[in-house]
Amino acid sequence: MRLMRYSREHKEASRERIVHAAAHLFRKHGYHATGIDQVVEAAGLTPGGFYKHFPSKGGLLAAALERAASSSLRLRNTGIEHLRGERWLRSFVASYLSLEHARDVAEGCPIAALAPELTKGSTEERRALDAAVETTVAAISERLEGSTTDRRRAWGVLASCVGTLSLFRSVREPKLARRLLEEGRARAVSAGTSRTPRSRSGRSPRTSPRRP
Repeated sequence: MRLMRYSREHKEASRERIVHAAAHLFRKHGYHATGIDQVVEAAGLTPGGFYKHFPSKGGLLAAALERAASSSLRLRNTGIEHLRGERWLRSFVASYLSLEHARDVAEGCPIAALAPELTKGSTEERRALDAAVETTVAAISERLEGSTTDRRRAWGVLASCVGTLSLFRSVREPKLARRLLEEGRARAVSAGTSRTPRSRSGRSPRTSPRRP
């Protein structure tokens, strides 16, 4: 029994090390630029053991994105776990769109780091990204209060945050980059506190043109 328990625990520990290494390397270097051998080496394991844990690199991507999304959210929530609603939102956005997070690609939000690359990937890769997005939206919605309206706002918050972060990392002019973060924070908070009524599809209702 002890040997079986050790084998099971050892396998689980090895899997965790692979996922942790992949979550870091995929964000830092890119998914397609990072090979399985690199991940396994960073985990301190031998390449031959990879397929005991994952059927494919895409399977590892799903686990790595889930881990990265959860750890990134946990980091952004540090010190504000007790807050809810608008107070939480303002603190969360300030942390997400901070210079520290914007510069920390390897340990930051995996959606902002990998979305541009994975949108052109396989169905399996896009599904892994979709799952990370859903996880993040659900977490934001729960903190906003968890209603249907808050979930719609959560989509707006995430879109504003990820879009701003992606643009920040794309520009070279420091003043422009900082301006993007400032405007992005305002937009994200506005998206999370908007009182604009929305349809069931999540879209703002269109105003019918006046007839003469």
